[in-house]
Amino acid sequence: MNIMTAPTTGISSTSLPTAKLDAMAVDYIKQNANEDSDFGTVDGGNMGLAAYSLSPSKSKALLSAAMDIYPGARELKKFQFNSNTTNLVAVIKSEDEPYIYLCPQSKSSGVCGTPVVGINSVDLTSAKEELFQAACPGADQDDWGSALTGIFSKERHLKLGEGSADHLWWT
Repeated sequence: MNIMTAPTTGISSTSLPTAKLDAMAVDYIKQNANEDSDFGTVDGGNMGLAAYSLSPSKSKALLSAAMDIYPGARELKKFQFNSNTTNLVAVIKSEDEPYIYLCPQSKSSGVCGTPVVGINSVDLTSAKEELFQAACPGADQDDWGSALTGIFSKERHLKLGEGSADHLWWT
C-alpha cells in the first residue's frame, strides 16, 4: 500500500476516529524510535521526541515551504498530499538544530509511512517569505524557535510518554 500517492479525487474516504489515528501514530513513532533511526529514541536528544498531528492547511503550508527549501528532495517531490485520505504526522527530534520529520498517515487504515522529508528547523528561515509566513504565521524569519512555535502552537500534540518532549518544548 503506497499512501504517499493517494488519489486526488474530491471523494472523501472512510476515516478512523481521531483518537484511533492519534494512538496509531504514537505506536508507529514508538516502534520506529531507536538509536538507528532518523528519529532517535523517544527520550533522546536534548528534550526527547515531540509529535503532532497536523491540520490539512498546516500540512499543505509546511509541504510548500519544504519544497522551496529542498527542491531536489526525491521522496518529497513524489509525495502527493490529499487531505481527504491522508494526515501528516510531524515528529520533532530535539537536537541543537531540531529536525521535523513529516510522516504520511492513511486516514482509513491508520498506517503511517516513512517520512517524506526531514526539515532542519534552521533551514525554515531560508524559505521564501510568503511560504515561511504561511507555514509559520507570525514568526520571526530569523528565529527557528519562533518558526516552530508558528507551526505547532495550534496543532494537536501527541504524547509519546515518559522521556518525550512536552508541547512547545523549545519556548
